[in-house]
Amino acid sequence: MSKRPRAKPPKKKGTARASKRSRHDIDVGRDSTFCFFTLPNDWERSLSLNELKSIARRENFEPGWQEIEEDNRTSLVASIRKGAAEAKLFVDSCVRSGKTVHERAIRQLRDSALPKGVSARFLENLPRLLAASLHIVPSGSAVYLGDGHVLTCSHCVAGDGDNDLIDGGASLRVGRQLHLVDALGATYSGTCVAADDEADLALVQIATPAPLQSVDISPTPPNQGENGDHTVLIGNPYDWDLESQSAKPRRNGYKPFYLSVGRLNGVAAGEERRRL
Repeated sequence: MSKRPRAKPPKKKGTARASKRSRHDIDVGRDSTFCFFTLPNDWERSLSLNELKSIARRENFEPGWQEIEEDNRTSLVASIRKGAAEAKLFVDSCVRSGKTVHERAIRQLRDSALPKGVSARFLENLPRLLAASLHIVPSGSAVYLGDGHVLTCSHCVAGDGDNDLIDGGASLRVGRQLHLVDALGATYSGTCVAADDEADLALVQIATPAPLQSVDISPTPPNQGENGDHTVLIGNPYDWDLESQSAKPRRNGYKPFYLSVGRLNGVAAGEERRRL
């Protein structure tokens, strides 16, 4: 799931924006004291331009924001304000849904077309599955593996402006700081420590994993019955269609930590399997 694009930084006077840049052309510092969730009172006026730029780095804004001057301060403040509001709205929605997420998931399983025996097995493991589920703020699904490690998609670690870089931002994934939220609305700070764009996988390290519960990952795919196996997924389509091409995103009716059922259509084999 792609996140809603933020406003682009203004161009510097007398310059044209390059179509593609390498990671060496931009400042990749990670030195912010503040983030969306720790903005001080009166931050719009009290923080210096360099401190505002530091927040933009911390929140993975387009690198062009690091090049603006004081006359574009208002634009940067507006972009930070909007991003912080969207991040807090996302977390608040998880807090509100956290009170009913377990009951909703049970209802979805019982109303599904799964055979009773399969449904009962998933219901038995549902509390652990929900306790291992995370969302990247403001969008993206993740799962807790234990020892502070969270598995997510590489594209969920993407930053604004990555598409303007020669490698699509792949070289900048590792080291990026992220916000995560669990099914009860608790928030976590994490850092991407590994990423593989070809496999679309990324590993995020969080410092305080409690009260998360880990899930096990099979070292090998199932050896029999791959195609047609029943599956249950807990993910983050959220309730906005952020990938819509229209100017205004539309509601699609999903909730945070949405549970869906399906069937396995196949397993990658041989050289197609990759290790993160």
